[in-house]
Amino acid sequence: MQYVILGNGAAGNSAAERLRQNDPHASIALVCAERHPHYSRVALPRFVRGQITEDKVMMRSVESYAKLNIDAQLGVKALGINAETKRVKCDDGRTLAYDKLLIATGGRPRPSAWAQPGDDRRSLPFQTVDDARAIISLTSEARHVLVVGGGFIGYELAESIAFRKQAKVTWMMRGPWFLPHVLDASAGAIARNLAEEAGVDLITNDEIETIDKSSAGYRVTTRSGRRLDVDLIAQGIGIDYHTEVALTAGLVAAPGIRTDSRLRTPVQDIYAAGDIALFYNERTGRYTQTGSWDSAIAQGKTVADNMAGGDAPFVDVSTYTTSLFGSTLAVLGDVHAGAARGEKITIESDGDDYRQFHIVNGKLVGAILIGSPKGRKRFIELIRTEVPVSAGIEEVPRLNVA
Repeated sequence: MQYVILGNGAAGNSAAERLRQNDPHASIALVCAERHPHYSRVALPRFVRGQITEDKVMMRSVESYAKLNIDAQLGVKALGINAETKRVKCDDGRTLAYDKLLIATGGRPRPSAWAQPGDDRRSLPFQTVDDARAIISLTSEARHVLVVGGGFIGYELAESIAFRKQAKVTWMMRGPWFLPHVLDASAGAIARNLAEEAGVDLITNDEIETIDKSSAGYRVTTRSGRRLDVDLIAQGIGIDYHTEVALTAGLVAAPGIRTDSRLRTPVQDIYAAGDIALFYNERTGRYTQTGSWDSAIAQGKTVADNMAGGDAPFVDVSTYTTSLFGSTLAVLGDVHAGAARGEKITIESDGDDYRQFHIVNGKLVGAILIGSPKGRKRFIELIRTEVPVSAGIEEVPRLNVA
């Protein structure tokens, strides 16, 4: 059996290792445009903060791929897929034949309107280990850094740079608060309070209008008329998915690659997993795109089993847990299903501790936790096992449940 995997992230590596476990003799090719062996993207904020060294970020070596008899083609980009002949064309001139193909190409930072070629200080992204190295180098010399973007990446930039205590950080977002598509106004206010306590200045409901050179570096004028003199502009304004190669196989981007619950695409013998997969969630009856590290690893294992002849749905509970300016933010399960169906959403708030529970058909399907993570594992188990909590939040274990 010949397997080809496009993408060297959490999903791609998880799938490759599982395929090797399932079949010691299979041919497994791992194609990755990035030149580095597999590393932990979720560890990059700690690397930027200086809490860990770069070697702790790296998870694989060239030798470890060889030990597993995985043909890791680093620095090689897949250009096209011929679904009829089952071949993948690569930019190094080679063509790879496959029996089963996995697309786990993930995403890339959305480009900004103010970026200029060759000027990293004007538009610095945060996704790769090379980006992290640049952030460490450039912010070490900066006095004032503007971070743009109100999502997870923008937050990780603002917190990581502020933690270094080498530059003033201003964090600007177009929305009314951090992560407005997930957090409500109360949770957004808590996040703002925590950011300001950490020394970060927040600007909301605003965006960059113009950027001009100045003696300090850049003079930024915002749509509302604010003027900021900054040395560096770092951005986390969203993700665009690497769907180009998938389109050559006749797949449609929406915005990721749609699959069934088994992570199979509509094209025979082609699968998708990780950030790029828009999979049918049997638990909620909705198509879901998770974008979390743990989910990508779990999807990689499920899709590998199915590529090897299995028929199991992906039903793992999506989790995203991160620090939040000295506190903790956890997003568990589907935190949109309750609102989409008009079902129960119950909220508890006590100072900077916050709990939001989404209950659909009498069962817990999602939760948002700010503050102590105690009870997180129990909530995940309730979502996974679909234990009824029909009477409301009083039946959901509270913070004293380990």
